[in-house]
Amino acid sequence: MNTLLDIVKKSSEQVEKQNWRYYYQADEYKFNNVFLASWYEHTYNSWATFVDKDVDKIKQKLTHETFDPTVNYELEYLRKTRNKNDYVQLYFSGGADSLTLLELAVENDVYIDELVIVATGDSLNLPENQEIVQSAIPAAEKYAGKYGKYTVKQTTLDHFKTLFRDPYCYFTQPDVGSQFPTFRRHWYSSGVWDNINGVRLLACDKPQLVFYNNRWYTVFVDVSLNGKYASSGDGCSHFTKFEVDNIFSLIKDSLDYRDYLLEHNPPKSNLQFFKLNNLDDNNIINRAEPEDKSILFPKGHAHVSPWNSKDSYGLEEVLKKQDVRLMVDYFAALDTMLKNAYPTHNYQSVELAPKKFAWFIDIDSKIAYTQRELIPNGFEI
Repeated sequence: MNTLLDIVKKSSEQVEKQNWRYYYQADEYKFNNVFLASWYEHTYNSWATFVDKDVDKIKQKLTHETFDPTVNYELEYLRKTRNKNDYVQLYFSGGADSLTLLELAVENDVYIDELVIVATGDSLNLPENQEIVQSAIPAAEKYAGKYGKYTVKQTTLDHFKTLFRDPYCYFTQPDVGSQFPTFRRHWYSSGVWDNINGVRLLACDKPQLVFYNNRWYTVFVDVSLNGKYASSGDGCSHFTKFEVDNIFSLIKDSLDYRDYLLEHNPPKSNLQFFKLNNLDDNNIINRAEPEDKSILFPKGHAHVSPWNSKDSYGLEEVLKKQDVRLMVDYFAALDTMLKNAYPTHNYQSVELAPKKFAWFIDIDSKIAYTQRELIPNGFEI
């Protein structure tokens, strides 16, 4: 019990001191770690709310500004961001979301100072890095001269060896919106997340829609941040589609996706969730299409459970190196997290606690609601 409260208090102090935009809150505490929030919930029979502290600014923008579907809001946002910052980084995987931002910037003379490409493991040529080798680097080289530079930041297994020696590391590392389980994704605590005098752009997940009581909502679910971009406390990280200045771009994508669904996959019940996956046609929401999407789900790894394909490849590499110490420490930390945060987890599924919503936006009325405002008792049918 003392261990839990000690970690909780440190997390709460960090959130307050660094003025985090996204966090969880239960009772008087604030958490920058989803696993810690779950541990607290189970221990004290409490409920941790997922918070976007800018939700009131989003509401004001939706109230006082008029949405125009003919406007390229993403481009307006990029230009505004460029004008306000001395240095602009784009974290670049070569996937549809980050590729769309790069191509939009290049085609409209919006200068990006640096593309940051993050590789894991001890070598760039590992299977876990094939999206980088086959997609990110070729795309970066294709547009050479149209932006400043690209940098490949390579982590090593030494970082993970140090990290997992602490059995409580899953609770002490900032980890907002994590998708479980994780191994290689802990690169963000390895030093590659350098402070910059400017802004780092993080291409967000594709829009998620909820059809509920005959209304369509675009939602901000914590897992949209995917944990690895948890360091939102330094003020440099911009999750592009969820920024106040770019919220109309998210609504525009959501309306396009809703139109597609009404034609191809209309709702069959009064409560239904919709989300594009990585193998869907990105043109549905006007995103760029990577040349080869098969590298996202290589043959034999299409539905690795519970680990995703990249984490699975990372673990396979550790096994090949016969690094028993690292494997023992990793699974000990994983076991500590599961026993405390998710005591009823069945060890087979990637699904853990219910996903938490920061807000819903009715894409027709343009009214925003927090989770407590729209569904205080959960979805009721």
